[in-house]
Amino acid sequence: MPAAAVPLPRDFAEIQVGDTARLVKTIAPKDVEEFSSLSGDNNPLHLDPEFACRTSFQKPVVHGMLVASYVSSLIGTQLPGPGALWTRQSFRWPAPVFAGDTIEVTLRVTHKSTGTGTLTFEVIAMNQDGRKVLE
Repeated sequence: MPAAAVPLPRDFAEIQVGDTARLVKTIAPKDVEEFSSLSGDNNPLHLDPEFACRTSFQKPVVHGMLVASYVSSLIGTQLPGPGALWTRQSFRWPAPVFAGDTIEVTLRVTHKSTGTGTLTFEVIAMNQDGRKVLE
């Protein structure tokens, strides 16, 4: 059986300010359950419909870090790609995400330092209704 092809790292010199990468994902209830199991975050706000119904959200809210993990996916697979290491972050979640939502996460290069070999990104995630859910 042949080994799976491993993508080569992207040439840093080719990456320019303004370059973008996108990921579209519909979040299934199973994704929330698996993230809870992996992270250990079993907050009933994320998992228990009866509990969540008593909050202002009215239904379970997807873990914010599950949505943020898609940023990691983009960094490691698309921009800059294989071999990249994510070293700093600052997120804000202006609106909740719910199971069944389809989100589009977009990275845009806002700064490139050839001297340090680093990139700075603007990150925005929008839901299917065009509402910003992560920045």
